[in-house]
Amino acid sequence: MNNKFYVTEELKKLRTQKKLSRRILGERCNISDKTIQRAENGKRIKLYCIERISKVLDIDENILIDIKKI
Repeated sequence: MNNKFYVTEELKKLRTQKKLSRRILGERCNISDKTIQRAENGKRIKLYCIERISKVLDIDENILIDIKKI
C-alpha cells in the first residue's frame, strides 16, 4: 500500500489565506517546512503529514489529496 500522496493546490491557497508561513505551519503540524514546500511544489508526501496539515488547517484531509494522481 502506498502511503505517499500528491497534494492539491489547495494547500498553498489555504495556508496563505490563514496567513501562515511554511515554517509556522510546519511547527504547528510537527513536520518540517521542507515537507510543506515539497508538497506545494508537486512532490508526494506521507499520509500522516497530510493528516496533520488538515487538522491544523481545520479541513477534511480529502481536500488535500490529489485524487487525479492516485
